[in-house]
Amino acid sequence: MKCVGVSRIQNKILEELKVELSGKSILLIDVERAGTNVIRGGVNTLITSRPKMIMELREGEEKVQEILKSLGYTINKPSKHFVIAL
Repeated sequence: MKCVGVSRIQNKILEELKVELSGKSILLIDVERAGTNVIRGGVNTLITSRPKMIMELREGEEKVQEILKSLGYTINKPSKHFVIAL
């Protein structure tokens, strides 16, 4: 398993990171109320690579779940602020 750590990225979309992802990859996304932008900026990568995701979401980011569902992800919500997308 390869682990790629990115501690702080500003104003980048997922495609610009050029990280190789697959269905075995897991993304941990904690972007302080920018979840919708991150997902929208990574739609092509999510469609082709299908990584699993753990995201912290805050109020006002409900659109993220809708987008992920439209891409075929199953959404689990183990707590108020976290979403797991498989």
